[in-house]
Amino acid sequence: MRTSLGRCGRVQWSRRCVSKREQTRTRAAMAYPEPVVVEPRKTHTASVVWLHGLGDSGHGWASISAQLQMPWVRYVFPTAPNRPITINQGMSMPGWFDLADLGENFVDDKQGLMESVRIVQDIVEQEVSKGIPRERIVVGGFSQGGAVALQTLRSIPVGGIVALSSWLPLVGEKPYAISENQEAPILFCHGDNDEVVHFHVGEGSAEKLQADGLKVDFKAFPGMAHEACLEEIVEIKNFLMHALPELE
Repeated sequence: MRTSLGRCGRVQWSRRCVSKREQTRTRAAMAYPEPVVVEPRKTHTASVVWLHGLGDSGHGWASISAQLQMPWVRYVFPTAPNRPITINQGMSMPGWFDLADLGENFVDDKQGLMESVRIVQDIVEQEVSKGIPRERIVVGGFSQGGAVALQTLRSIPVGGIVALSSWLPLVGEKPYAISENQEAPILFCHGDNDEVVHFHVGEGSAEKLQADGLKVDFKAFPGMAHEACLEEIVEIKNFLMHALPELE
């Protein structure tokens, strides 16, 4: 879903598809475009990896870096490859994994999900190679991107997770986090008028993470649909300022 700033100050999403000829591409042939990178204006001491939602690109979220005003942070906005999406009649679009259902019972494409987690892992390792400690790296995402971010808890040590309008993937598989991430803070935001990923799905996901002993701060946004709002950006900044404070 592609981002645009509406009159009400909310970021709204609309579906964007590419040609059906893309459906013939196999996973092996899928190309991950170069990520959008916003370099820090001060000494680089922290990193944020941000994953877009279905049909969007890294460019769709890159402007959030200016809103957050954290000049010591390097932002990496990867773009998912084009892949057929079952829920959209098999049309191809940027997606981190296939989606067959957005109803009560999500059926996650585990193979595609794990491919995308490996892409995140590669980016995290690149940031570590630049001298950034893992506890100074936060992974976040919107909708499908948030699901990938939550999945990274199971394999990649990080300093925190942000999930917006999202859900916990592979909910039947525990534990939800490796031992290194047991204390990692998680910000989970959801609008109570979300018509795509229903509010109770996000709230239920947060409750499952909490029941598994993870540190989740769940924020509900009255009236917000499957979108982001300026109030939510404020919550993200507050979270990041605590997780990735500027170093003296």
